[in-house]
Amino acid sequence: TRIVTDRLDVLIRELSPSSELVGVSGELTESLHADLENLPDLDPRLLTVNAAEPYRLKLACMRLKVQNTAARIADRQPHRPGVDYADRDELLADLAIVDRSLRENGGTLIADRLLADAVRSIALVGLHLATLDIREHADAHHHAIGLMVDRLGELDSAYE
Repeated sequence: TRIVTDRLDVLIRELSPSSELVGVSGELTESLHADLENLPDLDPRLLTVNAAEPYRLKLACMRLKVQNTAARIADRQPHRPGVDYADRDELLADLAIVDRSLRENGGTLIADRLLADAVRSIALVGLHLATLDIREHADAHHHAIGLMVDRLGELDSAYE
């Protein structure tokens, strides 16, 4: 989830146009209202601070749904529609709503660049929520360091 939340954090930081300056599609507005109804645990401060920033608010809801997905899987609970994501496709569908709204309202440049990068990353990585711990024997590390240190020729004898 780290890659997904990192990408969403970038979008939240960068997609801050006010609805007073930039239009928002009806589809995004409806989706945001549904999210706000289903996510009562969203930080209330965001509702105040980002009240006029629907893109940022929608993305914050998406981030919370990703966090809820991770918690659901860790707790071995069933999927809760509207509260978490069943799979990557649901997350990508929410990003598609943001994309369509941006394109309908003069945000093609940001949709083609920043949002498209996030979509590609998330489509590639998905919502794989298993932790993978990769370990290597210390001898392998010593060998690699030895190759670098010995190449410098600053020691009287080989590193190993």
